[in-house]
Amino acid sequence: MSETRDDPESEEFLDEDAEDDEDEEPPELAYVVFSAGVTQASAESLLDVLGRCANEGFAEVRLLLSTWGGSVSAGINLYNVLRAMPFRLVTHNAGDVASIGVAIYVAGEERLTCRNGASMLHGVTNTPPPNPPFGARWYRETHDSILADEARINAILAERTSLTAEQLAAHAETSERSMPRPP
Repeated sequence: MSETRDDPESEEFLDEDAEDDEDEEPPELAYVVFSAGVTQASAESLLDVLGRCANEGFAEVRLLLSTWGGSVSAGINLYNVLRAMPFRLVTHNAGDVASIGVAIYVAGEERLTCRNGASMLHGVTNTPPPNPPFGARWYRETHDSILADEARINAILAERTSLTAEQLAAHAETSERSMPRPP
């Protein structure tokens, strides 16, 4: 009988493991490191890891974050999904958190910064694709898109920090008059 219990292919061995799994407490804490630029691909990779943390039932996730920033749309998506995760999120500035990385950082219910950590905000910029059609319409749409991105970032920061509309407008092209008022 001992041969059967030790054989990973036997049903008895598999059933015993299933019973053991039922008795296990859900894991309490996971550490996740994100040290990269914010791109669609890096955001999807991070969301994959965090989705697994949620599915495995972690009570708390500590996201160690160091990023120069990157894609505004990927960063806003990360912020929104992080806020919706079922675990308690603690974000930790593990070096430098810049640009859209600041919006990701403020998603945490608790936010920590290492002694030598730094954060940096700036207005949204746009790098045109190669050979774009530089017409008045393109410039207008690009301008409007930049202002919309700044307004979204500033709305997040206004909601999640004590920064005033005046302080937020100082780093961006968005005027104080167009800033959302915190609830």
